[in-house]
Amino acid sequence: MQQLGNALSLISMAIKTRKQHVTISNTKAGITFCKKLFQLGYISGFFVLNAQTLMVIIKTYKDVSVVTNLKSYYHAGNNKFYTLYRLKQQLRNSTLSGTATRAFVSTSKGILTDKECYMNTISGLLLSEIY
Repeated sequence: MQQLGNALSLISMAIKTRKQHVTISNTKAGITFCKKLFQLGYISGFFVLNAQTLMVIIKTYKDVSVVTNLKSYYHAGNNKFYTLYRLKQQLRNSTLSGTATRAFVSTSKGILTDKECYMNTISGLLLSEIY
């Protein structure tokens, strides 16, 4: 899972530096995370370059990334566990404030969004928040 933490950091830096694409390590967790980002419309796409590398294409509008920030919580000493109560608060706050904050949580069922966790009543380890 450390490779996923590195991938999250690389994607975050690519967004901050306004790069159009970034390469990350090709792992099962990385592919699952990229699928979620693609389904939610945060990236334009991703593809496998070789057995070790994935290319992630950052979605932009008028040369500005659609994502303003991707905060990674998956680092040593910075792990946060999301309970169902916390997930409910997260969803309510993002709805009330009008922000499109989305959390990604590592669960026993794989990587899920905060909304999917709440609907399936599953808690888990917070990986990142994107807004």
